[in-house]
Amino acid sequence: MEGVSLLGGDPDSVPDGLDLLRRQAAVLPGVPIRCPHIQAATIVIRRFLADRRDSHFDAAVSLLRGACVEGQPPLRGVSWLLRELHLTDAFRGVGDFLRANDADSLLRRCCAAAAGLERRDAAFLLSTLLWHRTFTPQALTPYQDVLKNWLETAEGVNVYGLGAMINDLANADRSMVRLLVDSADARKIAGQLAVAHTSEGFAWGYLLDRLSRAGEQWRSAMKAVLPQERIRALAAAFNRLEIADLSGYLKGIAALDQGLATECLRAAVPSLHAAFGNDPVEAFADINDIRWLVLGHHPFGDSTPTKAQRHLSKTITDAISPERMVTGICSCRYGDWERYAGLLYWIRQVNPAKHRAIVDRVDWDRLDVRAAELWPRPPREFRLLLHGFALQKDGGPVGPWIAAHADRISEIDPIMTAVSPEAAVAVIRRGGRLNLAGHNGSDWRLQAVALSRMAALAKDLAVAALDSEQARIAEHISKLDMMDCEELPVFLEFIEQFAPDLLPKLFQAVDLKTASVNWQAPLKNHRKQVRDGARQIFRFAGRHARGELKALADRLTAARPRRVREI
Repeated sequence: MEGVSLLGGDPDSVPDGLDLLRRQAAVLPGVPIRCPHIQAATIVIRRFLADRRDSHFDAAVSLLRGACVEGQPPLRGVSWLLRELHLTDAFRGVGDFLRANDADSLLRRCCAAAAGLERRDAAFLLSTLLWHRTFTPQALTPYQDVLKNWLETAEGVNVYGLGAMINDLANADRSMVRLLVDSADARKIAGQLAVAHTSEGFAWGYLLDRLSRAGEQWRSAMKAVLPQERIRALAAAFNRLEIADLSGYLKGIAALDQGLATECLRAAVPSLHAAFGNDPVEAFADINDIRWLVLGHHPFGDSTPTKAQRHLSKTITDAISPERMVTGICSCRYGDWERYAGLLYWIRQVNPAKHRAIVDRVDWDRLDVRAAELWPRPPREFRLLLHGFALQKDGGPVGPWIAAHADRISEIDPIMTAVSPEAAVAVIRRGGRLNLAGHNGSDWRLQAVALSRMAALAKDLAVAALDSEQARIAEHISKLDMMDCEELPVFLEFIEQFAPDLLPKLFQAVDLKTASVNWQAPLKNHRKQVRDGARQIFRFAGRHARGELKALADRLTAARPRRVREI
């Protein structure tokens, strides 16, 4: 009633209004008044706070502010509200929602939280306040002993919240995180880790991964006291329905001890076999962190998997049933084809025999019926799936299958061209187009492969396709994004060998002003692969450009700027 009065409404209308909302299932029966789903409350908040000029805006803000800081509202609810306010039209952030004394009051209340769920909710709220820069990290200094105790007595119910708090504190002030984490007793944290259950594994992995950002000193101290036997035993205890939790758990272990994480993965192979045998595409999605951080298949890594990692990957994929894979591909929704494609790429890399067994069982007639309407402009999911079917050595049956449908294709991209250059030649000769940027525009290695394979059949068409892309390629060279640095040197090397007369034209089309601004940034990137790729591009420019662009390229080739550390 009081809130209605503050908003200028009639308190006597509340009963009838609530009755109407309950009949429409907009709110639940009984008190306190609750929406049927938190998303419904989110929509109300965003709609109501869409415009600061609304006549009720100030009163609504006053009401919400009071709900956050007066009395004892649930800390998790306060955290949720502040997060949602950040996404409303009227509030982009909460800097002018909470007053300074409001933030201090919430900070004091958080740091007085008892153990268990209350501490979890307090950690989430501190994370939100740090995320919004509501107070400076130095405001936590008087509470360092409190936060240290939180870390040393972490429990399964609150470790994820603590991880979120550490993450946002690190983003705000890396030195504060080092000071806090280094002050915590690694033995006590390890003792709490030793009693974790599988249901808490993901949350513990998140906390350990975030704590590892404190630096090498703490990582070494924690590694020395890890309860290795208990960690290995817990890894073996995850069942096939908990593979995603296992993946998160091993992410945290790998941040401290890569060797131990690998041992844990070996112990968990029976559960992984059960998961991949039951639903391979879901299991594949669940083990992203395992593939990236334990098996060496990180999408942005600068190294390749070791022999031992490849063997372990093969062991895991041995459990996949080719029949189940093919049945899933032929019966799933189109959107899931990209997921199957990702799995096929991985199997092809680590277990070629299993990949061939899957392709050998594809029912091409059934797939033909499903794809009947997709050929004129094959969608991304379909193109990726077809590329996933290509065998390592001879390409297999998918290339001729695509070529048999060339008369129905109006535009072909580098993925399908690489798999079936015969189809690309047929498409172009009947008036269609090869769109080299048709996949993502920066897949330069794939574009080079596509042109090379097509040139083996019709060099004139490949040269014409490349020539038509001059403006786009020059624009990418001018802007030189991180993604371009990784693969563009391969593409330029191909052009240098395939059509060397084109390179001077490309660099002549590069915008000097744009290049002067953008070319220095990759040399400061934290990834060696990006820095090395940029220098290779500059060397190409040094050989084929003229005038000021050549001078810029020569200068940057010799430069060794200090790179920016990844945080």
